[in-house]
Amino acid sequence: MGKSLSINFVEWLGMFLLAAGLVASTPIFRKRRTITKILAIAICAVVPMIPIGGLTVAEYMLTIVGHISVTSMALLAAALYRSFNDRRIFRDCERNILLAFVVAGSLMVFPETFGFDQFNGYELGFGSVVFSIGLMSISLAFVLLRMYVAAAAIVLGVAAFELQLAVSNNLWDYLIDPALAIYACAAIVWLIVRRIFPGQATTAS
Repeated sequence: MGKSLSINFVEWLGMFLLAAGLVASTPIFRKRRTITKILAIAICAVVPMIPIGGLTVAEYMLTIVGHISVTSMALLAAALYRSFNDRRIFRDCERNILLAFVVAGSLMVFPETFGFDQFNGYELGFGSVVFSIGLMSISLAFVLLRMYVAAAAIVLGVAAFELQLAVSNNLWDYLIDPALAIYACAAIVWLIVRRIFPGQATTAS
């Protein structure tokens, strides 16, 4: 393993946003002054490129988490923005709809995980024009609903796929990643539990 895997810009950006998002989510980060926050984020930009044993930190992270989708990057960037000024880029309903979109996509990308081994929606990601048109139609609907972050995640994902900015040649990999799928499923299940048992969920939290 002496040869480096040499990540591209999109993969570096994903690792940077993941590291910065984790740092920004800590309570101690939110209490710091703006200049300290900027310095911490700048360090997060450099850390992924530090070489260790022939590989960079980003390459080690990629072997653990796989790839980071454009949708994950959008959510991480939104969380990072909020950590600086405590203002949300998008509403809770937009976040929930975007996560529901991810769950629906996960049912198609990972069908065997949910017991639907007779269908393989992952094949749609290999340059299906109908699939791309469908996604752009969904993004247009998001724009009409003023859900701009959700729309941007889809548009940027499709654009990155068309430009082949990452290693994968499947559109799904630009929209969904395993970590995001797990997070989205957990978040939607928790949302449903809160709706069905509001009192118990509030007490537990």
